[in-house]
Order: sequence, then C-alpha cells, then structure tokens
Amino acid sequence: MTKKKIILPETTTFTERNKTNHNDELLLVNKRLAQQIEERKKRAAELIIANATLAYQNEEKE
Repeated sequence: MTKKKIILPETTTFTERNKTNHNDELLLVNKRLAQQIEERKKRAAELIIANATLAYQNEEKE
C-alpha cells in the first residue's frame, strides 16, 4: 500500500503543514489498530470454537 502524501501550497504556513502530516499519521495508525482489533476478534472466535470442541471431547472421554 502506498502512502499518498498531501502537498500543500507554498502559502500554507509550517504549522498547518505539520498538522496535515500529523493527521495523516494518525489516520494510518488508526487503520492499523483497527486491523489488529479485527484480527484479534477473529482469533478469539477461533479459540472459542476450539475450546468448545475440547470441552465436548473431554465429556466424551468421561
């Protein structure tokens, strides 16, 4: 994934450029965190199924 950099006009002050770059970085970090959360949710669902399967197998053995 390529990061699209916003180039502001020369009339834009330095602090406005920093705010834009900072906002871009925050958006990127938020997307990465959202992906991690989704991956953890998927893993949690897999573990719930695995635990249920193991519980059933334990009952069958007893």
